[in-house]
Amino acid sequence: MTGSATSVRFSYEPGTRVQCRGEEWIIHSQIGSDQLMLEGKSGERTIVVKSYEVTPPSNAAKAKPVSAIPDDDYQTAKERYEILEPVLNGARRDRGKLVKDAAKSSSNTVQTIYGWIRKFETTGTISSLAPRRKGSQRGDRRIDAKVEAIIHSMIEREYLNKQRKSVKSVYTQIEMACADAGISKPPCLDTVRKRIQALPPREVTAKRFGEKAARDKFDAAAGKFPNGEHPLQTVQIDHTVLDIILVNRKDREPTTRPTLTIAIDVFSGMVAGLHLSFEPPSVTSVGMCLYRSVTHKDRYLKELGVDGDWPVWGLPVSLHVDNAKEFQSNSLREGCAEHGIDLQHRPVRRPEFGGHVERTFRSINTLIHELPGTTKSNIQDRGEYKSEKEALLTIDELEKLLVGHIVNKLHTNPRRSDGASPFDRWEEGIRAVGQPKPIQDTRKFLIDFLPQESRTVQTTGIQWGYIYYFDLKIKKWIGSKRDFKVKRDPRDISKIYFLDPELGEYLEIHTADGRLLPFSLAEHNAAIARLKAAKAPRTQSRIYAEVLRQRETEEAARKQKRSKKARRKSDQDARNRRELNEIHGSATSESSTELQVIEGGLARNSENSDKRTKRTFKLRPKDGQKRYEDW
Repeated sequence: MTGSATSVRFSYEPGTRVQCRGEEWIIHSQIGSDQLMLEGKSGERTIVVKSYEVTPPSNAAKAKPVSAIPDDDYQTAKERYEILEPVLNGARRDRGKLVKDAAKSSSNTVQTIYGWIRKFETTGTISSLAPRRKGSQRGDRRIDAKVEAIIHSMIEREYLNKQRKSVKSVYTQIEMACADAGISKPPCLDTVRKRIQALPPREVTAKRFGEKAARDKFDAAAGKFPNGEHPLQTVQIDHTVLDIILVNRKDREPTTRPTLTIAIDVFSGMVAGLHLSFEPPSVTSVGMCLYRSVTHKDRYLKELGVDGDWPVWGLPVSLHVDNAKEFQSNSLREGCAEHGIDLQHRPVRRPEFGGHVERTFRSINTLIHELPGTTKSNIQDRGEYKSEKEALLTIDELEKLLVGHIVNKLHTNPRRSDGASPFDRWEEGIRAVGQPKPIQDTRKFLIDFLPQESRTVQTTGIQWGYIYYFDLKIKKWIGSKRDFKVKRDPRDISKIYFLDPELGEYLEIHTADGRLLPFSLAEHNAAIARLKAAKAPRTQSRIYAEVLRQRETEEAARKQKRSKKARRKSDQDARNRRELNEIHGSATSESSTELQVIEGGLARNSENSDKRTKRTFKLRPKDGQKRYEDW
């Protein structure tokens, strides 16, 4: 991605054909910033819907994962996207002229440019611009792995250094290295040039001209992070462990502190998405936070029982993260590349680059420090307050309070000198640039960010760890002696997602023993540890039997006073099931303890936003063990 990347925005101009609620409609007009009036094809019916409810017509092309496209083809797709950027960024009324300019500057026809625009605006993915080639199997690499290794090594050694050698000089070194390795057919100069052009511009500048030159050219001025010019131009994401002890949802006994992953739209200050969990930061928590960020929030708010408006959704142009290992994963890099998101890592020892998300964390901690069970910021602030003894909130109840605080206070309180709130700023930006394009396949979006591995297909299926997966859909790949991309959700490893190189789609493949119920990677690893300690065989059947045995042990212990670890695990398993049900549309989630906001809870206090709003809550657990109000 280039620095001028653009977010994917859908055309809401009158006359545009769209799909909505299983039917085809025509946009009649736009109402406000997030509603559309649609007209039936016959012109006899009209309906008003939220803009995220409309999608391109059902006959639209289907996006393929970036992993299913050869490197050369994906590079071509990126080059085509760069040609389209001025057209996609420009005003709709100027599109004709912009298309002609793009065609002239790139030596393509106007018809070709319009064809690329249709493909990109239909799928919203750069991979849709990859060429379709005949006579080769999708997913095959066209360059031998040994040649790839030589190209990579020589670029790293000969090009990315202070000598600043030319591309042709580096290519000569690659030819010599191939000859020394007995490779009769070296890559062409254009292939090497494309590999170099695909390198991150900042990295190239830093290694060839020095870190200061890269910082001056690409980074913000010291002490300041660029605010962006429109909504979703830059989204920051980070984690924090909240200062509060929670209780288990079944027996109301203390567990531990939860981890909050949150994404912030830098332009407006609005929270784009969040994910709350007892588990430490991971690729999965980042993926879930992104999933919440890009999808609309109406259903989420309804399920939580929170009144309010949270209109943030859509793909960000740039995702700004720190250098923790969960932000360095191949899954995150490939997922961002597939959806046209420019992944930027925060410069080391430059804390100002995380200022927006840190400001939000401070606001949330203002709420947290008023809740029962808070640990405050440190021992001195906590004093003699007994956090575990006073703990009353479950993780589900805390999520409801957090979201209510974000939607009805953080978003609506003025934060700028002109009196504008983050919500006002977001609305102003959306009116200027239009609504982002809805994610067509939210399930695929999440899969794109799941942990991945390369595996072969054997007669026993696909092995990942000690678990085997098989389905007739992958039978034709048995013995093909090639690696396939597979992804797995750590919250439920009873199935994997297999990237079929012909279809270019993820196929859901369950365990070879179809009787296995959903179980998590944490349960799998714990079972292996216990079997290893007992010097017992670590087979799939023994592992699963141990998972079931441990579940029975924990259920029996539930009737007694359990360990914090067991209580935390019970709640996290319940949350995992709820999230998986939401994304994959399976069984209904368990009912949670009701938390009722009696009065004034987290409502906006527009008259005097500086005064603390009095909160009065009543907890109504089924067993009536504890209740709290008026603290």
